[in-house]
Amino acid sequence: MRGETVYWGRFLQNPKGNALVLVAISMSLFLAVSAIVVDIGLALLEQKMLQTGTDAAALAGTRELVQHPESAVAVAEDYLLRNVNPVSSYQILKDVDNRGLDVRGEQHVKYFFAPLLGYAQGKVTAASAARLVGIASIQGAAPLAVEEHDFQFGEPYVLKQSPNGFSFENYLGPGNFGALSLGGQGATRYEENLKHGYPGWLSIGDIVQTETGNMAGPTKKAVDYLLSQCTHVPRCTPESFTPDCPKILLVPVYEDLGYVSEQVKQVKIKGFAAFMVTETSGGGVNSEITGYFVKTVAVGVPSTAAPDYGLSTVRLVKGDG
Repeated sequence: MRGETVYWGRFLQNPKGNALVLVAISMSLFLAVSAIVVDIGLALLEQKMLQTGTDAAALAGTRELVQHPESAVAVAEDYLLRNVNPVSSYQILKDVDNRGLDVRGEQHVKYFFAPLLGYAQGKVTAASAARLVGIASIQGAAPLAVEEHDFQFGEPYVLKQSPNGFSFENYLGPGNFGALSLGGQGATRYEENLKHGYPGWLSIGDIVQTETGNMAGPTKKAVDYLLSQCTHVPRCTPESFTPDCPKILLVPVYEDLGYVSEQVKQVKIKGFAAFMVTETSGGGVNSEITGYFVKTVAVGVPSTAAPDYGLSTVRLVKGDG
């Protein structure tokens, strides 16, 4: 026993012996730190990928609730499995009012270094929720407006009237047939805004000038252009369509601010609706735009306080692990 004590004393006094001990300790610490840094980094990466997958699934499935609620869960599941493969387990549920989806996922993570410390694998989780909400502001609005009322979806509607087919349903006064002045006046600007949407922002509460004049020619050219841009197969109809179809106009819903010299010169925006154009009458004074109000989604500033006229946007309301 005494000999062993003397041996270790001499060994520790030997610089080479000290170095071996330090190297052994350093290697152990290095392995431990590697396990922490590399494997925790791997877990964080897997969690981020899983979170991205549940977010995408919740958003895609919630969009589907507008037109095809029966397919919403299946669409969300498809997005999740295509973005995260494989998923160890997951759950997709509709919310109680059928206006959103909740998606949860769990992923097992195989470690590289941690098995040396007795940890073969771990798991990460992610949860996301998306909801359909109203729109407070949009870009790309059509230079046409409709008075606030109880919209009848699936029923034909004349959005822009003509002198020959005039009715008092959307009456703004003599010489005013439902057009708005967005970004300036004139037939050329009106036609461009009708073809491509007004590039500026419109928001609930904005006061907008009306546009007088029939503008039959610009209306006919713009609507013909919109109809030609729908290249979807089969062609979009009010019953079945792609949400970004060019035939769908984003239409401001207004409250008139009273008559001035027998005309409504200004209107106040109350919200936004979606209108699918199906046809326009011929040239001359017959410049009516006929179509259907539809329920769909669009990109816009979300607001739970915005009234529901059938146009919604999708908002991610939760996404955490």
